[in-house]
Amino acid sequence: LSVKGNIKARGETPADFMTNLNGQGTLSLRGGQIIGADVEQMIPIITRAIQRSEGAKVIEPEFKRVLNSGKTVLQTVSGDYVIANGVVRMMDLTLNTANAIANPTQIIWDIPKRTLDISIPVLLKPLNSLPPFILGISVLANQGTYKPNYADLLAVLSNRSQTALANDLRQKEAYAREAAMRKRSDRLAESKSLTADARTAVANMEQKMVEFPFEKGSRLLATAKDTLVLLNQLAVKEDPTDAQLIQQIEYARTVLLKADEFNRALEQETLFSTQKKMAEYRQKSTQMAEQLKLWAKAYPDIVVLAKLSDNAEQNRQIVEQSTAKLSSKMSVAEANELVGTCAEAVDKIEKAYQHATRFDLSGVPNQVTGENYTPKKQVRGSFKRSE
Repeated sequence: LSVKGNIKARGETPADFMTNLNGQGTLSLRGGQIIGADVEQMIPIITRAIQRSEGAKVIEPEFKRVLNSGKTVLQTVSGDYVIANGVVRMMDLTLNTANAIANPTQIIWDIPKRTLDISIPVLLKPLNSLPPFILGISVLANQGTYKPNYADLLAVLSNRSQTALANDLRQKEAYAREAAMRKRSDRLAESKSLTADARTAVANMEQKMVEFPFEKGSRLLATAKDTLVLLNQLAVKEDPTDAQLIQQIEYARTVLLKADEFNRALEQETLFSTQKKMAEYRQKSTQMAEQLKLWAKAYPDIVVLAKLSDNAEQNRQIVEQSTAKLSSKMSVAEANELVGTCAEAVDKIEKAYQHATRFDLSGVPNQVTGENYTPKKQVRGSFKRSE
């Protein structure tokens, strides 16, 4: 609350002081309430009166009830005031509530007589086709009486063309129908789009199951296909009801959720399979590379064994590095690329190992086969020339 002004008064008693009160200023209020009257509740009463063509005798008791009980929450109040001989006059006050505007509100507050007369020109925002009406309030503080005056509103309702008000309501109903039609059009477009996406998703699931079958994927695909059957039964209807469209959209979303779950499960299965395969590659590459080291050390005169061992060790390092890079955050394509790199490195190690087994290396136990290797064909190979 903000009150500004220049006020003067004189007198020997409080009564003289109030009688000789003079001045002027401005008043500003943000937030507040009028206790004893609920202006907001007039809106449904007036709306019902228009729809049912109810007369003053029917709605007057309702007005009495809402204007003699409850409260009206104010958003803002602002205006000027003038005080002359203890009588405060506010002739251009503006009141704002959530659904009503009152301007210019006129208030005459006779402080010595302890009376308050308020004249409020009310414009109800939700009923903007209804002209503003004067709501009067008289208060006798010394008698403790409060009397609302809504005769002007009754006159407005009586004099205003019921046809015009009915047209206003019909226009709102037309807007509501138009909005419902737009909503149906949007729902139709959404159902078609989601249905197409669901069909594509199931086709992709089927293709992936051919390439990489797994148990959980089979269950999810079966659920998605069953739901797609129900979806297609609704999708072929030429003029589906709103309830059928909503059901169709729900079916499509269920299929897409199952497709998402399928893809996540596929990634996990693929990662597990990749980890298992990479572990096998790592074990195999380590065994063969270590065996080649043993042979190269045991038979230094066979020069090619050292070269084969070095080559195997280089490719073993590639397998180790690829295995270390494997991560659950990788995509399937990235994981498959690592598997391909490992497979190529292991193939090179295996070729080096097979080349070495052409020689007679039976003096060294074979860790790969678990036995001493005896070649079917003895190959002498290359030896160092002794000095």
